[in-house]
Amino acid sequence: MRKGIAIFLTFCFLLLSLPVLAETESKVSLNVSAPDSSGKIEAVLKAFDIDFQAFDAVISYNKDVVAPDLNYIKENFGQTANSADGTSLDVNLLSLVKATADSEKGLLFISGMTNLSQPVPNKNVSENYAVSADNNGVTLASISFNKIKDGDAKICFATKNAENFAESVPNGVTMAQGGRELPFTAEVKTEKQEDFISYFVEGTKTPEDNLTKRTERIKDTLILQIGNYAATKDGVLCHIDPLNKNVVPFTLNDRTLIPLRFIAESLGLKVSWQEETQTVTLSSSDTELIFIIGENSYSKGGVSYPLDCPATLNEARTFVPLRAVAEAFQKDVCWIESKSCIVISPLDNPWNTENITEKELLNDALIIMSPFVRDMI
Repeated sequence: MRKGIAIFLTFCFLLLSLPVLAETESKVSLNVSAPDSSGKIEAVLKAFDIDFQAFDAVISYNKDVVAPDLNYIKENFGQTANSADGTSLDVNLLSLVKATADSEKGLLFISGMTNLSQPVPNKNVSENYAVSADNNGVTLASISFNKIKDGDAKICFATKNAENFAESVPNGVTMAQGGRELPFTAEVKTEKQEDFISYFVEGTKTPEDNLTKRTERIKDTLILQIGNYAATKDGVLCHIDPLNKNVVPFTLNDRTLIPLRFIAESLGLKVSWQEETQTVTLSSSDTELIFIIGENSYSKGGVSYPLDCPATLNEARTFVPLRAVAEAFQKDVCWIESKSCIVISPLDNPWNTENITEKELLNDALIIMSPFVRDMI
């Protein structure tokens, strides 16, 4: 999978969005204006009649004649989101992921995805963060080029037919939703009718059996990372402590310590705290676990079990060693040192770091736990 779009596809899959609408009338258009009196050329990238969650575009240009204005692209990216009644929400419909240029090859790279900070659903965005572009279109990016020399700007999608073809995105523009690249017609229009270009992007599909396999694998599974206040539960982003971003897994004396309340509540247990005795009690319908701050043991069902290091307080939250989770909660616990990640899953469905599905899902989790995504929620 090409690196440029892979991030968006994995993110889109985790959103478990609505079915893909693969209608051939879907369209992505790049409209290029004639130069104005100052030599400025404007281009607008828009999507029509398509539901999507992310896009990736590579636009080629004649590097000897024009240069893209990256600040203009960043300042004028996307369009404003609106509520169902058309009232402006004063927030962008899309988030800019990338706006860079390779001046040696004459390539402009622009990527974006649904803005996760906007209230949903709204006029254009569903609860699953899928943007719906109707026949009036949704603006993906507003682009500006400055002429540096007389000649043809040759602004176009960087397709296989382009002189400076981009291997990273052979279709020039890619739209994604629900882990799939979507089918649509791409077109480029300039002020010269003879410069009109149109071609079909076939898109791809994720096999249903693979989708099912991924869903079953991530079920009842928690993924945490040392120093990260974000985590995933069943592949969905969550915060360990929404009120305190300093509550994160950490290491102490070669031991990995994880937040007890978050783990317990994620597994369906009730948690109570007694300040006087510094005691945490976890209870379910069939068992009770007790941890005491500073103690090198815990009790389960009245029976005492050793801890390889004592339960400790950090940021006013109880932390316990990783092994205690495996033993106390009867879970498979996998430590992935190369990623500083902890995976907690059912004993009858243990995490296998050698399987391709687990590798893909871990990569998915790291993406949505990254600062770019986690800080939007």
